[in-house]
Amino acid sequence: MIEKLLPFFDSLQSVVYMLTDKPFMLFLGCGVTCVAILMASNKVMRNNKALLGLLIVSLCMAIFQVLLSLHENTFKKPTLSDSFYSPLIYVVSYNSLRYAYVQAYGVEPTYNRSSWYDPEDGRSQNWLDVVVYAFPIFFSMGFPIILAVLKTQFSGNYK
Repeated sequence: MIEKLLPFFDSLQSVVYMLTDKPFMLFLGCGVTCVAILMASNKVMRNNKALLGLLIVSLCMAIFQVLLSLHENTFKKPTLSDSFYSPLIYVVSYNSLRYAYVQAYGVEPTYNRSSWYDPEDGRSQNWLDVVVYAFPIFFSMGFPIILAVLKTQFSGNYK
């Protein structure tokens, strides 16, 4: 019986190795962040079920990054897997700004890339619509870079 399970464990070990490969982790973190950006631009994030699903996935990725940092002792060293924080940063910052926008204006923020008028919502955009959409993108994509700079400065590895 055990002999039959050995190929499964060998393939499982290769999958774990692939998942912890550093370039793959960078692309996975950036890829999930890009999926969240596309969901926001296509107004899917207005759906609470989609938002909850993306929040759970991004929270699991951030927890995985913390556990990986503990395992590899890389809290003070910048790693490519720090991009696993980006989806959580994007989802939290976008929805915080979205909630503030809804409280202030009473409507959902909109972002139409081709004009300042959104035909689906039947209203023109203002600058705060663009800020609600653009700020989380720049913040979440820049967060791993900021984190790498902070880790380098506080670890004493800079000259």
